Amino acid sequence: MNFQLSIEKCANFGIFKKSICFLYIKLTIMLFDFIAFINELRDNNEKKETIEKYEKLVGPIEGGVKDQVWFVEYLTNFKPTKYLVPEELEKDFDRDLLQQLVLGSFSSDYELKVEKDKQSELYIAVKS
Repeated sequence: MNFQLSIEKCANFGIFKKSICFLYIKLTIMLFDFIAFINELRDNNEKKETIEKYEKLVGPIEGGVKDQVWFVEYLTNFKPTKYLVPEELEKDFDRDLLQQLVLGSFSSDYELKVEKDKQSELYIAVKS
């Protein structure tokens, strides 16, 4: 995907679509690596205690996001639904995982709006 071209396309969207479009670009460029993230926390003197406490109480953090106990026991209860995605962004990241994380989050809200063309569009708002 041509990064500059995607930004140009996002700039042509309305304000809500533009926000989501730029979020897609950010997630595409910065693909999330769960194992690398956990290893960074382990190496961080200020945060490694949190990982150690979690592993003592819950168990070792092994595998990917979908292997974690909180995913298996909680997020799998949130079944993803189809929503409108710009064609050029369809394969950029795991949209089902994104939707499950948002639906299960206590720090974000979402809305599936049915647009004029009868397709649902996903809107995400992060609480501050």
